[in-house]
Amino acid sequence: MYLPPIPMNRLVLALLLIFALRCHANDWPEWRGGPKRDGIWNDPTLSTTPTKEPTVIWKAQIGTGYSSPSVVGKRLFVMDRTESKTDQEQERVLCLDRETGSNLWTYSYSNKLKLKSGYENGPRTTPTVHGDKVYTLGAMGRLNCLELETGKEIWKKELVADFGGRIPTWGYANAPWVEGKSLFVQAGATNGTVIALDKDSGKELWKFGTNNAGYSAILGIQSGGKKQLIVWSAESIHSVDPVTGSPFWSLPRRLRWDQAVATPVWNPAESLLGFSADREGTVVLKLSEDKPGYHIAWDSFALSSLHSSIVQVGGVLYGINHNGDIAAECGELRSVQMRDGKLNWVEKTVAHLKMHTQGSTAYNEGNGLFYITTETGELVIARASAEKYQQLARFQIGGKTWSHPAYANHCIYFRSENTLVCSRLE
Repeated sequence: MYLPPIPMNRLVLALLLIFALRCHANDWPEWRGGPKRDGIWNDPTLSTTPTKEPTVIWKAQIGTGYSSPSVVGKRLFVMDRTESKTDQEQERVLCLDRETGSNLWTYSYSNKLKLKSGYENGPRTTPTVHGDKVYTLGAMGRLNCLELETGKEIWKKELVADFGGRIPTWGYANAPWVEGKSLFVQAGATNGTVIALDKDSGKELWKFGTNNAGYSAILGIQSGGKKQLIVWSAESIHSVDPVTGSPFWSLPRRLRWDQAVATPVWNPAESLLGFSADREGTVVLKLSEDKPGYHIAWDSFALSSLHSSIVQVGGVLYGINHNGDIAAECGELRSVQMRDGKLNWVEKTVAHLKMHTQGSTAYNEGNGLFYITTETGELVIARASAEKYQQLARFQIGGKTWSHPAYANHCIYFRSENTLVCSRLE
């Protein structure tokens, strides 16, 4: 049988697509999975009808903290805190073999963790892996650039000492954002809410704003014909030019206790940008398509998020609700239309319904399922749409946690207080 040859351009495109899918499935290089920071990955090898409990591949004992893991190639990166017999506190960056959990290198430094709020168990941020470098931010503002292979220090900065940063009540928690030749971080200084540095040298490029730092991760989007840096500070939502630091627009939004925590949600198909907070509900902005700008599409309590970042699939928001003014609603999984704020449904069986209940919601494009971890260490796998929710499986995979897991290499990397577990998913 004669088969016509495949045109070279189509063959190259097909190979590139396969490569992109494999990279997305095999790596989780930063907070919420990748440069979109949306909690979505693509692993078509995972079952659409899972019933088997995840198989534990390895467990590793680490120090305390809330830092989530990043996974690139055969390496896993995470931050922790230890305290020696002489009461010497150390903040550390760990590099583990992602297949065995064995330590490949450790970078540590003295760090006295003292916060107004308590919750002094360790660093909060997820390491950002970019090229051959790893970038980390400690709870007290230590910013590091390290060699990926060796952990050797390339440069370091102290956000407080070097830039006049004001430590947030619960410590610095925004994972560094890298794009092009620049690294961006919320410092919360009186002359620099956000600071841009040369990612290779640490040289200051620009500073913008006067607000205190938020806890929310910076996000880069393309809208209105411009690349925009979205910065959710303690007092406002900002859009900034990533090259110059010049503002495009700002929306004042002061929150109780400065709790700008959850990562913004970007829906490029409809030019919608969402922000959700405890006791403040969700505001969704409709961004202008001809130039940087916005108007408020809706603002309601259909969904409130503390630090359980929301995932957006097909124009629908899914997330663990936390409105501290109504404790009985905390812990509900909610589905909301992003276009108009319509509440589709409420599911009360996913997490415990009580104050401070948190969870992490992620979505696998490869099998069309949601993966939700609860603060009590359970993994819930479900099928969901705007119409309904269907739980498929539920497993205990670890201990109590407020950390978000990483999904890579067909595994879930789950961090409890001082234990990191790698489990193979079905």
